[in-house]
Amino acid sequence: LLDDLHWADAASLELFHFLCRQLVDDPIAILGTINDGERDAHPSLRTVVGSLRSLNHIDEQPLSPLGENDIAELIGHVFGVDRTVTSRFTGALYGWTRGNPFFVKETLGELVASGRLREKGGSWIGWETDDLSLPRSIREAVELQLERLPADARAIAESCAIIGSDASLRTLRAVCDLEESD
Repeated sequence: LLDDLHWADAASLELFHFLCRQLVDDPIAILGTINDGERDAHPSLRTVVGSLRSLNHIDEQPLSPLGENDIAELIGHVFGVDRTVTSRFTGALYGWTRGNPFFVKETLGELVASGRLREKGGSWIGWETDDLSLPRSIREAVELQLERLPADARAIAESCAIIGSDASLRTLRAVCDLEESD
């Protein structure tokens, strides 16, 4: 599973392309996820996808936003609550996120981290919508979660955002001035 291929560098995409071509007859599935908007801005990724498409080595499965029923099922599965308890909440969450899976996940994570949704006596509470305050955007949902991190963890996350996916432990220790135990 290669998540977020749109963030991969050219060399990693070349390796991905090579593996896809070489393993075509082997009983191996390689699953890669790509944000369509990001793919269009990434020439190397467009080239790799185009090549694999022309070789018929790719099976593209576009994902649609989650429907309100999908979100209700997700909430029921993750939190173990009945749809009748969460129906108004689910409707509000769907209307707010328009079914964007990442936004749904981050919003639920923020509501749990903030204590708005919490477990009490073996069941989850906080599904009321009268005073429901949801993050305005995906960015805000992520930022709210980052704000709750301890200062050292937040510094590491900020450094990773700047350095990128190639951030080694050695680099992070040097940049963040951390001891190995930290």
